[in-house]
Amino acid sequence: MAFKDSTKKSEKQKQSPSEIIADIPPLKDVKFNSMKALHRLPAVNLPNNIDPQSPYALFSLYISEADIQNITSSTNAYAEIQISRNPALNP
Repeated sequence: MAFKDSTKKSEKQKQSPSEIIADIPPLKDVKFNSMKALHRLPAVNLPNNIDPQSPYALFSLYISEADIQNITSSTNAYAEIQISRNPALNP
């Protein structure tokens, strides 16, 4: 099966979906090369200023204060909208 050489098209021309699909080789021709696993002992790799015993310190590695502020502001704004639409929800 012959495949089109997509490098011959000018950059200004866009390929149609059927042309893109025609450029994809058959699955049997796709070879998967797995990443070689590194053999090393597991170790904790935390910044020196993080207390590994503090759940909040660990949590803050993934969620910033700005993210928390955004989540709480959005949640409170949503609650206000819902309460204004249905006053029975107001505690």
